[in-house]
Amino acid sequence: MKQFLLFLICGMFTIVHAEKETQKFGKVTDNEVKMTIFPADTSAVAVVLYEKGYSYYEINQGFQVYYDVYAKIKILKPEGTEYANVEVPYTDYGLNRREVVQSIDGYSYNYVNGKVEKTRLDKKYIFTDNIEGKHFRVKFTIPNVKAGTLIEYKYTIVSDFDASIRSWRFQRAIPVVESIYDVTIPDYFTFNINTKGYYPFETVRDAVSKTFLIGVSSLNANCNHLLMKAVNLPALKKESYVSYMNDYYSSVSFEISGLQIPGQLYKSYAYTWSDVEKQLLDDSDFGGNLKQSGFFKDEVKYIATSKMEDNEKIAAIYQLLQSKVKWNEHEALYASSLKKAIKDGVGNSAEINFILIDMLKEAGFDAYPVVLSSRSEGRLPIANPSINSINYFVVGVSTPNDTLYMDASRKDAPVNVLDNEYLVDRARAVHGPEGNQSAWVDLTHIAPSLDHNICVIKFADGKMIVDVTTMKSNQSAYLFRENYKKYKNQDELIEALQNKYSISISNFSVQGLDSVQQPIIEKYTFSKPYPLSDSIEYINPLTIFQVGSNPFRAEKRDLPVEFDYPYTHLTDIIMRLPKGYEIEEMPKSEKSTIKANDAMYRYLLQKGDHMLQMATMISLNEILYPVTEYGYLRDFWAHWVAKNNQEIVLKKETL
Repeated sequence: MKQFLLFLICGMFTIVHAEKETQKFGKVTDNEVKMTIFPADTSAVAVVLYEKGYSYYEINQGFQVYYDVYAKIKILKPEGTEYANVEVPYTDYGLNRREVVQSIDGYSYNYVNGKVEKTRLDKKYIFTDNIEGKHFRVKFTIPNVKAGTLIEYKYTIVSDFDASIRSWRFQRAIPVVESIYDVTIPDYFTFNINTKGYYPFETVRDAVSKTFLIGVSSLNANCNHLLMKAVNLPALKKESYVSYMNDYYSSVSFEISGLQIPGQLYKSYAYTWSDVEKQLLDDSDFGGNLKQSGFFKDEVKYIATSKMEDNEKIAAIYQLLQSKVKWNEHEALYASSLKKAIKDGVGNSAEINFILIDMLKEAGFDAYPVVLSSRSEGRLPIANPSINSINYFVVGVSTPNDTLYMDASRKDAPVNVLDNEYLVDRARAVHGPEGNQSAWVDLTHIAPSLDHNICVIKFADGKMIVDVTTMKSNQSAYLFRENYKKYKNQDELIEALQNKYSISISNFSVQGLDSVQQPIIEKYTFSKPYPLSDSIEYINPLTIFQVGSNPFRAEKRDLPVEFDYPYTHLTDIIMRLPKGYEIEEMPKSEKSTIKANDAMYRYLLQKGDHMLQMATMISLNEILYPVTEYGYLRDFWAHWVAKNNQEIVLKKETL
């Protein structure tokens, strides 16, 4: 036992000593600089060798929170150079309500001609820009970075917001060898500590005392000290069919619950979501915008007094605004001047959507903001309300018969269609000035999408010729319009389709590009070489519409499967048999489901007079499949793919 304790003490001393020597800013080893590959993950483009954050309190005309960050990262491949670009967000509401980013420094280290070449971050590579409203960010880029470079940087944030401690993410999209978060909190402050992620980290808690200097006086305070540490964390890379990646990184966050200053009454910060919403509504850049009116008054009055149905009036007001104010492609939660956006004819998403709410109210509708956290940032936390977790809002409007959602900044999206990033299953509809009628809403099922393909197939002159009519509605139509804009013209789109499927396309037309309330309808004819044999022929009539492979082949999965939205894909085919051939064998019709129609596929075949009719359908009603249900989804998809790839056997008729 004594020998074990001696070994443990020596080991701890070695680790601490090594940290003191090499895990300090400006201290690197030759091995770190010469490193060319990370053995534990040879595919890694970069690796975090060490990072540490400190959060602690000081007193300067009141408590302030200091947040020190140090990181050492090895760039292994050209794609990893992006980790030399660092962004530090901060908030500035003015005197005594601001954060300041300071003490920024950094180095790059390269091994050149047998020695270490060291390059320091120059101030000219440090920039500040305004994200929106009172929210800013400092950006800096470590210079002279390429594959093989070792970089390190540090910075400090000084915050007047003493009830807020910054969160810390231990895990990244690249491997992390060691990540430490060291937090010291005076006993006056009580925080709820929230953790998430699949990979655990160690937490050591102890009580410490700290002396705060207040002018020429001092204050001794008891503090809670938390040392959180994670080692050898694998990269958590973006996995297919995962919408909320931020929910799965190992991380820790802090939410204030109470404050007890000696000689003062206890102050509770036990926020509810109603408290958060009231805070938003009290903000002039949010709630203040909900009190404005008179925008496009005459046009709105004309629509409101028309004989149209409510849904038609809402759609007309929506389209009116889109014709007046264009989106500047800046996504925002706050807006400073709606009148300026109208005058300029351009605005950010918040400005446009606030104007829409005010126009709908002017027309007599119950319109309100629906606040959310975008999919890339993670779900809103139900149990730990926080205004910092909200980064966007869309517009909700309630009628006696329906509830509709919209985002007027997206020109290609009709009512009840949102960008995929905002199709979240957890948003807050903020009703009324007090927010006490607010409710959680699910935006993922507001308008199920439909793709319907109708094909007529015939054979002539050694070719398979297919006449196609495709109808896309709701989310599918929106995505088509967004994708269509990526091409210079229609010919470029046709060329891309021809190359993708090795086909030749003619008679291409598309309707609905400029009428977002209507579906997209594509019509075209394609042909591909199809020489027929003299005896047996194997054909799959689904041609380019068949499902090629199963995306869920892995035996197990670490993360849940999250589809973007519910959808139904239908394909109806009439295939005229080649002259002189008859059906020898065809697959059996089949239907399969997951649970109570969470997902369903149907595959139907029917012989006709020298023809074949086929109808296939896959319908996805449930979009979230936890790890425990992954096996059902994997097997369901495997059966669907196999069925779609089955062939029909034709044989030459005998005379």
